[in-house]
Amino acid sequence: MLGSYVLRWQVNQISVLQIKFSIAGNREFPRIDGSSNNISYKINLIERFTILIVLAYLSNIRDNGISL
Repeated sequence: MLGSYVLRWQVNQISVLQIKFSIAGNREFPRIDGSSNNISYKINLIERFTILIVLAYLSNIRDNGISL
């Protein structure tokens, strides 16, 4: 049980790091002509958070003893 908790904590830390890196790496700077890629940036963030929510849900099912 302790090993599962440690593994879960490590996965959570990795997820937080991935969110930080994705936010820092996908920040769009205004282009010379004044346009920016803001819409695809927001969609990309929504996709990333959706994936993280699904992974958290699946890990919660696994920790509660329901095998997939």
